[in-house]
Amino acid sequence: MKYYKIVIFVLLGFFLFSCGSKRPLPKPEGEVEIPAYKSKSEPLKEASFPKETPAGIIFSYKDKYAKHISVVGDFNNWNPNISPMKKNKYHVWKTTIPLKKGTYSYKFAVDRQWILDPHNPNRVSNKLGDQRSVLVVRKGSDEYFKPVASGFQKSYPPIPMRKGILFTYKNLKANYVSVAGDFNNWDKNKNPMTMNKNGVWSLVVPLEKGEHKYKFFVDNLWLADSNNSKKGYDRFGQEYSILTVTNNVEDEEEKPHIIDRIPYKFKYENKNLPSYATISVIGNFNHWDSKSTIMKDPDQDKIWEGIAYLKPGKYFYRFQIENEIFLDPYAKQKVAGDGKLASYVELFQPPNRFLVKFVYKNYKHIDIHHIYLAGDFNNWNYENEEMEYDFENNFWYVIVDLPAGFYRYKYLVNHEWSLDVSNPNIVIDDNNQPFSVVTIP
Repeated sequence: MKYYKIVIFVLLGFFLFSCGSKRPLPKPEGEVEIPAYKSKSEPLKEASFPKETPAGIIFSYKDKYAKHISVVGDFNNWNPNISPMKKNKYHVWKTTIPLKKGTYSYKFAVDRQWILDPHNPNRVSNKLGDQRSVLVVRKGSDEYFKPVASGFQKSYPPIPMRKGILFTYKNLKANYVSVAGDFNNWDKNKNPMTMNKNGVWSLVVPLEKGEHKYKFFVDNLWLADSNNSKKGYDRFGQEYSILTVTNNVEDEEEKPHIIDRIPYKFKYENKNLPSYATISVIGNFNHWDSKSTIMKDPDQDKIWEGIAYLKPGKYFYRFQIENEIFLDPYAKQKVAGDGKLASYVELFQPPNRFLVKFVYKNYKHIDIHHIYLAGDFNNWNYENEEMEYDFENNFWYVIVDLPAGFYRYKYLVNHEWSLDVSNPNIVIDDNNQPFSVVTIP
């Protein structure tokens, strides 16, 4: 009996000792515990009038039996594939769309049937009498238009951007994240990162060409980049990440931008002239100056071409070869201001449409054969938008006539898809694929 009491006593003592050893150590004096970040968002139980938030406009629609719902409007060219909505357990479909300050019309595409927003009494009719819901955005989305990865849902290896390298790190509970390396003397306070609503921290850091060592500083912990397989070890055996930058950061901006002049291409064909002959276009748009618009025949096909950037309007012109004047046989002819006959062209720009110039610069200095532009605006049919090379400015470009809206796009460079490194605005789709985005106007 005494033997059993001794065994019980020993086991009880061991149990109490082990419990006591698991108690947390006391914190040093002056140390304050920072509570972990907790998401306060709750799933919507009912649909409502569109709600404006810093991340964008929250559209909601309740339908228990629908299989697919999206938001269509003038902000996405009325394309039902651009802004799909997701259903929660309360059968409320929701999506958040970043919009600038302004007035927008929209509908819900519910299983291929377009429906007005039942929670929005503001409506307008188009020329055909079709009603649309109307929304006035008073502040606009601040988060989206910052050059950070606001749409990212996960982190990625470092991404080369126009203004530097985009670093991303995902941790929804972190309170402070920065990136540090040999490029900033491992200063954890010099390059703090910003977190989006999905817990992805991001920052674009301008780095010089060459190899760089770096880590993430996460709430007093130094961590290597788990998305970067290239690693190294310091003299203490601590792991760091290695990044190779192939191009220096340049200053000029080449993002998609609206232009107010139409690139009009003049052509002149003459099989009797040598290809080295100099032909000029003279007209009221260049003060009849023979040195302003020079035409060339680089392909030696006896067809000379020259481009002049013209605003919408009426223009008279002639071709000048040496000191002789010729008219364009394929254009209309009218009497110009000097009382003489001239070729005539009138350029139009439809209202509420914009000429957008997309530019691609060969920062990687690779041998490029063809570049195409594809996006929501051309249903990703890249063959419609082949880019031309500007020999004078050393870049590829294409000009697209677009209505106001929000568009995703990419470049197809030598049969490989590429983001627009000149444009820091990126969104991620449901398959975690990144896209460059532009909002017009």
